[in-house]
Amino acid sequence: MALTDNTFTAEEFAAATTANPELLKTVSGHLTAQKWHVMPDADHQTYLKNYEANVIGVKTKEFADNIEKDVEALTGIKKSDSNMKYYDYLKTAVAKKLESVTELEKQITTLKEKGGTSELDKQRIAALEQQIEKTKGEYSDKLTAAQIELNNTRSLHTIEKALSPHRAAYKSTIPKEMAEMYESNIIADVQKRYKIQDDGTVTLLQDDGKTVMLNAKFAPMSVDEYVADKIKPLLDEGKKLEGAGTKKDDAAAAAGSGEAKKWDGVLPADVKTQVQLSNYLYGIGVTSDSKEYKEAMEKYKELPMR
Repeated sequence: MALTDNTFTAEEFAAATTANPELLKTVSGHLTAQKWHVMPDADHQTYLKNYEANVIGVKTKEFADNIEKDVEALTGIKKSDSNMKYYDYLKTAVAKKLESVTELEKQITTLKEKGGTSELDKQRIAALEQQIEKTKGEYSDKLTAAQIELNNTRSLHTIEKALSPHRAAYKSTIPKEMAEMYESNIIADVQKRYKIQDDGTVTLLQDDGKTVMLNAKFAPMSVDEYVADKIKPLLDEGKKLEGAGTKKDDAAAAAGSGEAKKWDGVLPADVKTQVQLSNYLYGIGVTSDSKEYKEAMEKYKELPMR
């Protein structure tokens, strides 16, 4: 068995890379050429922090600003504290606005106590009840929509962190588009189950939307555990590494030698989302702590997240 005839085992490959660490650069270059990205743990942690700040953070702020504008327009109540989180502002404004419902209810009670049997009183009571239902519905719907969006925004970062460690182990036979579609299905599934509890902890719910999912130890299942289970069909079993380090096209040779391409500011045709752009930049050697990375993410911040 040897590297040259592609029959080596995972153990033999591990021994070879231990003896010759430079071989890992060639393998990384080979994977990069095939649009799979491998990076040291320190770089990965930096990537996640920058992803949270430059992608999730930006999207969260945009959403929060829009919500605050909507709340002020809807309630006429301005934000009293600039440091107040948008969700707390929404709840406070809605609570104040719903005080008007209490006043309407008092008017109904007064009319009924006075008899409320005349045709005019009945019409007034009916009109007040309709106004109460309309007011409650408007603010309740707004509050529910904000909670859903909050869950979605937070969950995207959590899911991205859960997915990232697995990508380097995807089967080489799976097309990139298929892998992304499979990931999208997982993301949608997790977001449907994602629940931020009152104490701030995150749980995943079963199909009934109420019961918390448990792991094998009967503890609440984490997003990492759920994603690790769902992503298994994409993963290589690891019994063999097919031809790692044997193909040397120009891109692989460049990446393997540590030579990074330069970001020319032009968006590749197959990059449609911010996640794809971030992965592309890493693939050409533009890391998240660089000026070029920040400029690229800022320039194309209007791209959808995924």
